[in-house]
Amino acid sequence: MKKIYLSLILLVIGIQSCFCQTILEGIILQEYIPANFSVPTSGITVLLKNTSIGTVTDSEGQFSISVPDSIMDEEIILVISAIGYTNVEAKIHLTNDIHRVRIELIDNEVKVEVEKLVGSALLDTKGISTVYFATDRNFVKTEDPWEMFGVNRSPNLSYGYCRVSIPIDHRMGELESPNIWKLELNFDPNKHIVLLETKVNKKSDYFKMLRDSIEKSTEKKAFIFIHGYNVSFADAARRTAQMSYDLGFTGVPVFYSWPSKASTLKYTVDEATIEWTQLHLKSFLIDFLSQTNVQNIYVIAHSMGNRAMTRAIASLINEKPQLAKKIKEIILAAPDIDADVFKQEIVPSLTKGKHPITLYASSDDLALKASKAVHGAPRAGDSGNKLLVVKGVESIDATGMDTGFLQHSYIGDSRTVISDVYSLFKGLRPNERNLLRIKKTSNLFYWKFRL
Repeated sequence: MKKIYLSLILLVIGIQSCFCQTILEGIILQEYIPANFSVPTSGITVLLKNTSIGTVTDSEGQFSISVPDSIMDEEIILVISAIGYTNVEAKIHLTNDIHRVRIELIDNEVKVEVEKLVGSALLDTKGISTVYFATDRNFVKTEDPWEMFGVNRSPNLSYGYCRVSIPIDHRMGELESPNIWKLELNFDPNKHIVLLETKVNKKSDYFKMLRDSIEKSTEKKAFIFIHGYNVSFADAARRTAQMSYDLGFTGVPVFYSWPSKASTLKYTVDEATIEWTQLHLKSFLIDFLSQTNVQNIYVIAHSMGNRAMTRAIASLINEKPQLAKKIKEIILAAPDIDADVFKQEIVPSLTKGKHPITLYASSDDLALKASKAVHGAPRAGDSGNKLLVVKGVESIDATGMDTGFLQHSYIGDSRTVISDVYSLFKGLRPNERNLLRIKKTSNLFYWKFRL
């Protein structure tokens, strides 16, 4: 028997003019019973009934439909057709709010569940996301939100929030920027993810704002993103907003920005700085956990950012175990950490806290291959010929998931990986997540994405 799962995220962005529209995005997976595994399904047609509006799922099972405002207050009927299946209809009645819709198709029977989303991470009616930050970059006195924090170190942390635009036709996994081939020279909020405002707050005001925002969120949750090497403050803000949007995150999104030089030629400088910032990150985590009412916090670090994140959390677990219990998940994406150091020193310290720990690694990651060449030792995020699999860590082989130049940023660029993180945020372990299949090595299990 076959069944199709259709998971949708419906985001409504502003009802302000006749040009406004609703973007309906989703992924279709085909599950095989009783083998109990799923693969993205391409070539499935999704149409709005009685219209010519529709699309076909791509190679990752993804689709996007623009729904006219004229039918938003009426019953939306999706017609799903695929070879080997009878056409099925899914009736959805939505108002102009933000919803997540899950449609389950089993044979010819349809089950629809609609959940209204609330939370500060979602867009306001102008398509703008608010993300909070803490940084130990130097403050620059300027009105330009992109240049307010530089690339040099500051002895003190600064706090505040950023407002970031998400274009109405945003596609999951894309950090839209000007494209020279499209003759785009400048950022346009209607087309690109743009940092519109950077606002600095006093520490006391900042944590009050966080408490108020977390109180309004579902499950009193937040995620903190720590970026990697060669990243500016502005790009860290943009990436955080994009990930929060793509994950449909209903809590409070926060990023910690350390003073990366934002230059490919400054790798060794960034290495020294990421070690320097560890105490600041630890201090921020302590304040965040103790001065807010957060109950569930997800910590995600990318690349070199994992060096500070793992050390800071390990120290927190050792010194303040009660505070550390508020950490729901620890996610290491493409960690640029010596594999032996990670296995022998970091893992034993992190696993003392008994938090779920997820490691995403890839053998295609050219940035980590370069790091291996520089250091003369494999990196924890480079699966190479042998993925790093250790007890207490859920290792995910993301090889093949990133088609970018360096294949290093799949945590934000790959729709499949984003979909997996979404399931992780819902509390599903790897054996419960449809996109993964189990593998075994040296009597330990790891998981690999289905291609």
